[in-house]
Amino acid sequence: MSGSGRVEVRPEDREAFTGRFQSRAIGDLMTLRVTASDFRLIRDADMAARIETDYALINLIEQGHVTGSANGRRFEVEPGAVCITRLTSLMDVAILGADWLALLVPLAALESCKAWRETLNGRVFAPDSVPAVLLGHHLRSMLALPEPLAGRRAEQIARTSLGFVASCLGGGPPPLRPAQREDKGLRVRQYITEHLGDPALDPAAICREFALSRSQLYRLMGSQMNIAAIIRQQRLQGAHEDIAQTVGTIDEIAQRWGIPNLRSFRRAFVREFGYSPSELRARHRPQPGQPKPVPKLGSVLNRWMQGQ
Repeated sequence: MSGSGRVEVRPEDREAFTGRFQSRAIGDLMTLRVTASDFRLIRDADMAARIETDYALINLIEQGHVTGSANGRRFEVEPGAVCITRLTSLMDVAILGADWLALLVPLAALESCKAWRETLNGRVFAPDSVPAVLLGHHLRSMLALPEPLAGRRAEQIARTSLGFVASCLGGGPPPLRPAQREDKGLRVRQYITEHLGDPALDPAAICREFALSRSQLYRLMGSQMNIAAIIRQQRLQGAHEDIAQTVGTIDEIAQRWGIPNLRSFRRAFVREFGYSPSELRARHRPQPGQPKPVPKLGSVLNRWMQGQ
């Protein structure tokens, strides 16, 4: 924790002190879990000035007790409560036998959804309050996510998490650019991209989601576009990337990308790329002492997302 402040343990407690620190990046966000004996965390002005990127911390105390101050504002946190702090705040807190979870959100990203006010710094939501209940469940779910997460999936989760946190704090979802608000076709493309893992995703499901007839959908997306083929191609491209990076077994990857039938997945994969998933996995399996290669895929999906 030295990057966020100075940790102090009383001399009489040093020999018996135990602590565990876990962190995980999910897109631009980071989750933390800290379990430790009693200690004190101090962040002075010099330490705060050295922090390059400012974050808002959503802290859930599951066990123990936390008391102290953030930028001079006193706060006290009991089990089940959620406390909001800012990474560049001057801090002096005592953590007593605590087990706590935290979600670090880049302040710039949070401010795209909700303006930061210093009244949030050191604010505590009581255990039975709506924000504490919602944010507490959210932090636990973020820590329970499977590992590893493909880059695209991690970014989707981070974007969804950002909107949820902002809503709990009185904000809204990340703003859309004017062109996105006006272009329903782009919103359909985004919906498809974000739901590729759902085996039920097909033109009929898209029509239901956007209250469109089949003919309206095809006029919106371009009469020559085979939407079912595009869905299949995006799934296979995503699976190709995961297999090349050895992110899970081939069966797990096929299901993750919405193709639960492994035999159908293998046939479609060979038709699309000219080689089998197993051949791709063998080709990209790193040799001892070599870094794991990352494949460079084509730009067809990027062009499609831009409506080209």
